[in-house]
Amino acid sequence: MLPLARSSGMLRPMPTHPRPYHHGNLRDALLDAAERLLERKGAGALALRAIARAAHVTHTAAYHHFDDREALLRALAARGFDRFAAALASAGQRAPPERGFLEVGVAYVRFAAEHPALFRLMFGAEVARGRRADDALGAASDRALGVLLDGVRASAPGLDEAAVRRRAAAAWAIVHGLSGLLLDGQLAALGLGSEDPERVAREILSGEPT
Repeated sequence: MLPLARSSGMLRPMPTHPRPYHHGNLRDALLDAAERLLERKGAGALALRAIARAAHVTHTAAYHHFDDREALLRALAARGFDRFAAALASAGQRAPPERGFLEVGVAYVRFAAEHPALFRLMFGAEVARGRRADDALGAASDRALGVLLDGVRASAPGLDEAAVRRRAAAAWAIVHGLSGLLLDGQLAALGLGSEDPERVAREILSGEPT
Protein backbone atom coordinates (compact mmCIF):
# COMPACT_ATOMS: atom_id res chain seq x y z
CA MET A 1 0.00 0.00 0.00
CA LEU A 2 1.30 3.50 -0.84
CA PRO A 3 2.14 5.76 2.12
CA LEU A 4 -0.32 8.63 2.53
CA ALA A 5 0.17 12.31 3.32
CA ARG A 6 -2.41 14.84 4.49
CA SER A 7 -2.93 17.98 2.39
CA SER A 8 -5.80 20.47 2.93
CA GLY A 9 -7.65 17.92 4.98
CA MET A 10 -7.44 15.22 2.32
CA LEU A 11 -5.27 12.15 2.05
CA ARG A 12 -3.12 11.74 -1.04
CA PRO A 13 -0.45 9.19 -2.00
CA MET A 14 3.08 10.26 -1.13
CA PRO A 15 5.53 10.31 -4.06
CA THR A 16 7.75 7.28 -4.31
CA HIS A 17 11.03 6.79 -6.17
CA PRO A 18 10.54 5.29 -9.63
CA ARG A 19 11.71 1.77 -10.11
CA PRO A 20 15.06 1.44 -11.89
CA TYR A 21 14.73 1.07 -15.62
CA HIS A 22 15.98 -2.32 -16.82
CA HIS A 23 17.46 -2.33 -20.33
CA GLY A 24 17.27 -5.43 -22.44
CA ASN A 25 20.97 -4.94 -23.12
CA LEU A 26 22.44 -2.38 -20.78
CA ARG A 27 25.95 -2.69 -22.17
CA ASP A 28 24.83 -1.70 -25.67
CA ALA A 29 22.64 1.07 -24.26
CA LEU A 30 25.64 2.52 -22.44
CA LEU A 31 27.78 2.34 -25.58
CA ASP A 32 25.01 4.00 -27.62
CA ALA A 33 24.80 6.81 -25.05
CA ALA A 34 28.59 7.13 -25.01
CA GLU A 35 28.75 7.46 -28.79
CA ARG A 36 26.04 10.14 -28.84
CA LEU A 37 27.88 12.05 -26.12
CA LEU A 38 31.19 11.60 -27.95
CA GLU A 39 29.81 13.06 -31.19
CA ARG A 40 28.22 16.03 -29.38
CA LYS A 41 30.89 16.92 -26.84
CA GLY A 42 34.07 14.99 -27.58
CA ALA A 43 36.04 12.37 -25.68
CA GLY A 44 36.60 14.67 -22.71
CA ALA A 45 32.91 14.38 -21.84
CA LEU A 46 33.01 10.59 -21.58
CA ALA A 47 32.81 10.06 -17.84
CA LEU A 48 30.96 6.97 -16.65
CA ARG A 49 28.56 9.04 -14.55
CA ALA A 50 27.67 11.26 -17.52
CA ILE A 51 27.16 8.23 -19.76
CA ALA A 52 24.98 6.51 -17.15
CA ARG A 53 22.83 9.64 -16.89
CA ALA A 54 22.49 9.78 -20.67
CA ALA A 55 21.42 6.11 -20.68
CA HIS A 56 18.96 6.80 -17.79
CA VAL A 57 20.58 4.33 -15.40
CA THR A 58 22.55 4.69 -12.19
CA HIS A 59 26.32 4.99 -12.35
CA THR A 60 26.61 1.80 -10.28
CA ALA A 61 24.79 -0.06 -13.07
CA ALA A 62 27.43 1.19 -15.52
CA TYR A 63 30.19 -0.24 -13.33
CA HIS A 64 28.64 -3.70 -13.69
CA HIS A 65 29.74 -3.64 -17.34
CA PHE A 66 32.84 -1.42 -17.37
CA ASP A 67 35.51 -1.30 -14.69
CA ASP A 68 36.42 2.29 -15.51
CA ARG A 69 36.32 4.97 -18.18
CA GLU A 70 39.22 3.45 -20.08
CA ALA A 71 37.42 0.12 -20.36
CA LEU A 72 34.37 1.85 -21.80
CA LEU A 73 36.49 3.79 -24.31
CA ARG A 74 38.13 0.57 -25.48
CA ALA A 75 34.73 -1.10 -25.90
CA LEU A 76 33.43 1.89 -27.85
CA ALA A 77 36.52 1.84 -30.08
CA ALA A 78 36.16 -1.93 -30.62
CA ARG A 79 32.58 -1.45 -31.77
CA GLY A 80 33.78 1.33 -34.06
CA PHE A 81 36.48 -0.91 -35.57
CA ASP A 82 33.88 -3.63 -36.21
CA ARG A 83 31.77 -1.19 -38.22
CA PHE A 84 34.87 0.24 -39.88
CA ALA A 85 36.11 -3.19 -41.01
CA ALA A 86 32.65 -4.05 -42.37
CA ALA A 87 32.49 -0.77 -44.32
CA LEU A 88 35.95 -1.30 -45.84
CA ALA A 89 35.23 -4.91 -46.80
CA SER A 90 31.86 -4.06 -48.31
CA ALA A 91 33.35 -1.26 -50.44
CA GLY A 92 36.04 -3.55 -51.80
CA GLN A 93 33.61 -6.36 -52.57
CA ARG A 94 31.13 -4.14 -54.40
CA ALA A 95 33.76 -2.65 -56.74
CA PRO A 96 35.19 -4.24 -59.90
CA PRO A 97 38.43 -6.11 -59.10
CA GLU A 98 40.62 -3.46 -60.68
CA ARG A 99 39.09 -0.75 -58.49
CA GLY A 100 38.56 -2.71 -55.28
CA PHE A 101 41.61 -1.41 -53.44
CA LEU A 102 40.84 2.19 -54.44
CA GLU A 103 37.29 1.86 -53.09
CA VAL A 104 38.61 0.51 -49.80
CA GLY A 105 40.64 3.72 -49.49
CA VAL A 106 37.63 5.87 -50.35
CA ALA A 107 35.56 4.00 -47.75
CA TYR A 108 38.28 4.69 -45.16
CA VAL A 109 38.01 8.44 -45.75
CA ARG A 110 34.20 8.28 -45.90
CA PHE A 111 34.02 6.59 -42.50
CA ALA A 112 36.28 9.26 -40.99
CA ALA A 113 34.12 12.03 -42.45
CA GLU A 114 30.86 10.47 -41.25
CA HIS A 115 32.11 9.61 -37.73
CA PRO A 116 34.87 12.12 -36.96
CA ALA A 117 34.84 11.89 -33.16
CA LEU A 118 34.63 8.10 -33.15
CA PHE A 119 37.39 7.89 -35.78
CA ARG A 120 39.70 10.06 -33.67
CA LEU A 121 38.93 7.99 -30.59
CA MET A 122 39.63 4.71 -32.40
CA PHE A 123 43.07 5.85 -33.51
CA GLY A 124 43.89 8.01 -30.49
CA ALA A 125 46.69 7.39 -28.02
CA GLU A 126 44.32 6.72 -25.10
CA VAL A 127 42.78 3.70 -26.84
CA ALA A 128 46.06 2.57 -28.44
CA ARG A 129 47.68 2.13 -25.02
CA GLY A 130 45.19 -0.58 -24.12
CA ARG A 131 44.80 -2.24 -27.51
CA ARG A 132 46.92 -5.33 -26.90
CA ALA A 133 45.59 -5.79 -23.39
CA ASP A 134 42.00 -5.90 -24.66
CA ASP A 135 41.18 -8.97 -26.73
CA ALA A 136 37.99 -7.57 -28.28
CA LEU A 137 39.65 -4.32 -29.29
CA GLY A 138 42.73 -6.07 -30.65
CA ALA A 139 40.62 -8.48 -32.71
CA ALA A 140 38.40 -5.72 -34.10
CA SER A 141 41.32 -3.51 -35.13
CA ASP A 142 43.09 -6.53 -36.66
CA ARG A 143 40.01 -7.21 -38.80
CA ALA A 144 40.18 -3.70 -40.22
CA LEU A 145 43.89 -4.06 -40.90
CA GLY A 146 43.20 -7.44 -42.50
CA VAL A 147 40.94 -5.80 -45.09
CA LEU A 148 43.79 -3.48 -46.03
CA LEU A 149 46.28 -6.35 -46.28
CA ASP A 150 43.87 -8.41 -48.38
CA GLY A 151 43.40 -5.41 -50.67
CA VAL A 152 47.13 -5.23 -51.29
CA ARG A 153 47.31 -8.97 -51.99
CA ALA A 154 44.44 -8.75 -54.47
CA SER A 155 45.83 -5.67 -56.24
CA ALA A 156 49.40 -6.98 -56.47
CA PRO A 157 49.40 -10.79 -56.56
CA GLY A 158 52.75 -12.45 -56.16
CA LEU A 159 54.16 -10.09 -53.53
CA ASP A 160 55.80 -11.75 -50.55
CA GLU A 161 54.33 -10.96 -47.15
CA ALA A 162 57.05 -8.48 -46.22
CA ALA A 163 56.31 -6.50 -49.39
CA VAL A 164 52.56 -6.75 -48.74
CA ARG A 165 53.00 -5.21 -45.29
CA ARG A 166 55.22 -2.42 -46.61
CA ARG A 167 52.72 -1.54 -49.32
CA ALA A 168 49.84 -1.73 -46.83
CA ALA A 169 51.70 0.62 -44.48
CA ALA A 170 52.21 3.11 -47.31
CA ALA A 171 48.54 2.93 -48.34
CA TRP A 172 47.44 3.26 -44.71
CA ALA A 173 49.62 6.33 -44.22
CA ILE A 174 48.09 7.96 -47.30
CA VAL A 175 44.42 7.36 -46.46
CA HIS A 176 44.83 8.09 -42.76
CA GLY A 177 46.75 11.27 -43.46
CA LEU A 178 44.17 12.33 -46.03
CA SER A 179 41.38 11.66 -43.52
CA GLY A 180 43.08 13.83 -40.90
CA LEU A 181 43.69 16.67 -43.36
CA LEU A 182 40.06 16.62 -44.44
CA LEU A 183 38.73 16.53 -40.88
CA ASP A 184 40.94 19.46 -39.91
CA GLY A 185 40.11 21.51 -43.01
CA GLN A 186 43.76 21.64 -44.04
CA LEU A 187 43.17 20.89 -47.73
CA ALA A 188 41.49 24.26 -48.19
CA ALA A 189 44.97 25.66 -48.84
CA LEU A 190 44.98 23.59 -52.05
CA GLY A 191 41.45 24.60 -52.99
CA LEU A 192 40.03 21.27 -51.85
CA GLY A 193 37.13 21.62 -49.47
CA SER A 194 35.56 19.07 -47.16
CA GLU A 195 32.01 19.44 -48.52
CA ASP A 196 32.36 16.22 -50.54
CA PRO A 197 35.12 14.16 -48.88
CA GLU A 198 34.30 11.07 -50.94
CA ARG A 199 34.87 12.91 -54.22
CA VAL A 200 38.09 14.48 -52.91
CA ALA A 201 39.32 11.08 -51.72
CA ARG A 202 38.57 9.41 -55.03
CA GLU A 203 40.34 12.16 -57.00
CA ILE A 204 43.44 12.16 -54.81
CA LEU A 205 43.74 8.39 -54.47
CA SER A 206 43.14 7.70 -58.16
CA GLY A 207 45.07 10.71 -59.43
CA GLU A 208 42.19 11.45 -61.79
CA PRO A 209 39.51 14.18 -61.67
CA THR A 210 35.96 12.91 -61.15
